[in-house]
Amino acid sequence: MSDTSPIGNQSEKISKIITLAEFSQLVETLPEIPEPFDHPDLDVTCFVLPHIHAIAQSMVDLIQQQLDCRQVLLASLDLSSDRCYLLAASGLSPEQLQQRQKIVTEYALSTLVGPAALDMLQANQVVVLSRALLPIPDEIRKDFGQQVMLLVPLIAHKRLLGGLLIGREGTENAYTQDEITLVKAIAKLVVLTIGRVQLLGELTDAYVHTQSVHEINQRMNEFLNMVSHELKTPLTTVLGNLQIIQRRVQRWKGQIKSESKTILQHIERIEHPLQDALLRARFQQNIIDDMLDDSCIQRSSLILHMKTCNLIEIVREEANKKQKEITDLPIQLEGFEQHENIPIVADARRIKQVITNYLINALKYSSDDQPIRVQITVDETTARVAVQDAGPGIPPEEQKHIWERFYRAKGIAVQHELDLSMGLGLYICDNIMRLHHGKVGVDSSPGHGSTFWLTIPILEPPA
Repeated sequence: MSDTSPIGNQSEKISKIITLAEFSQLVETLPEIPEPFDHPDLDVTCFVLPHIHAIAQSMVDLIQQQLDCRQVLLASLDLSSDRCYLLAASGLSPEQLQQRQKIVTEYALSTLVGPAALDMLQANQVVVLSRALLPIPDEIRKDFGQQVMLLVPLIAHKRLLGGLLIGREGTENAYTQDEITLVKAIAKLVVLTIGRVQLLGELTDAYVHTQSVHEINQRMNEFLNMVSHELKTPLTTVLGNLQIIQRRVQRWKGQIKSESKTILQHIERIEHPLQDALLRARFQQNIIDDMLDDSCIQRSSLILHMKTCNLIEIVREEANKKQKEITDLPIQLEGFEQHENIPIVADARRIKQVITNYLINALKYSSDDQPIRVQITVDETTARVAVQDAGPGIPPEEQKHIWERFYRAKGIAVQHELDLSMGLGLYICDNIMRLHHGKVGVDSSPGHGSTFWLTIPILEPPA
C-alpha cells in the first residue's frame, strides 16, 4: 500500500529529485505539512539527541558539495545563555575545526554574530555578510580569507534553535537566489528531521516503559498466583480444624448438665477466642480468594457459571450469614417484602461475593450504634442492590480511585479491625459485575456515610 500521508509524499519527492532546481522548489511545499506533525516541545535541547550529530554532518556535507563552498557549519543557538554550540562542520581541517570549537566556547553568541544579524535570524531572515563586516575574533579572521558568509536560521514554532553558516570566496553577490532558496529548504528539512528524531525517541522510551511495566505486572501476577495457592491449602486445613473444634465444644456444652456451671464457664471462655479465630481465618481466606480471582482477571480467565436464580434469595442469604458472624451490629433489609422473586441470569456465588464485599466494607467503617441497611429496588429491566452505612464517608477525590486494583482509601478510620484487604475487593467486584452486564458505584460524602450499589439486568418484571 502506498504512503499517502504528507510526510510520505515529501519523502517520495525527495527521492526523485535529480537537479538542484527541483530540490530548491521543494521549499515551497514544506509549509504545507499539517500542524499535527510539528512537535510543540521542540527546543534547543533537541540537538543533543542521539543521531542528531550524524544527521547534521550529512546536511552540511550535502550543502558544501552542492554549493561548492569553502566551509559549512551547523550550530545550535541558545539565546537564553547567549551561547552557540558547534554540531557539525564541513570543509575544515582538524586544526581549523578545533579552533572553531574553542572560539564558540569562549565567546558569547552576540559577539560572534553581532546584534543586528542576530535580530534578523530571530525574524527568520537570511543574513549575508562579507568577512570585513562579520564580528569574528581576530585570531580566526585571517583564516576566513575573502569569504562571504551566509547565515541561515533554523526556526521551529517561531523560535530560533540554530543556524547554518556558509562561507564562500567572492563578493556580496556570491550566492544566487536559487542557492539561498536551496539552503533555506535544507534548513527546514533539518528542523523537521530533528523533530521526527525527537518524536521517535519519545515513542521508543514510551514503548520501553510500557514493556517494562507489562513485564513487572506479569511477574507480580505470577508471584501473587503462586503465593495464593501456597497459602490456600494450609489455611483451609486450619479453618477446617477450627470448625471441628467449634462443633465439638458446642456438643460438649450441650451434653454437660446445667448444674456443672464451672465447666460451662470454662467452655464459654474457650468459645469467644475460638469464634474470633474462625472469623479472622475466614477473612484471611477471603484475601487469598481475592488474590486468586485477581490472577484470573489479569489472564482474562475468570469463569462464571451462569444460571437463572433469585436475587432476593442471594442477597438475603448473604446478609443473614454476615449477621450471624457479626452479632453486635444490626443489618436491616429494606424492600425485600415487596418481591418474592427477582429472576436474574448470574453466577450466584459471584453475586454473593460482591454483596459480601459490600457488607464487609460497611462493617469496617460503621459504629456499633448505627445499623447497616441493605436495600433492593427494581424497575422494568434492572435490579439495584445497595448497602448503606453511617460511617465517615469517602472524600470525592478518593471515590474515583476505589475501584482500581490495589487501591485502599486513605484517612478513613476502621471501626471493627476487619481491614485485612489488599485493595482488590472492589476491583474484583467491578470486574464481576461487568461480566454480568451490570454496573457498580458508590454514593458518599464525608460525614454522611457511604452507599455502595450494584445493578444487574433482570429477566422479567418481578413477582
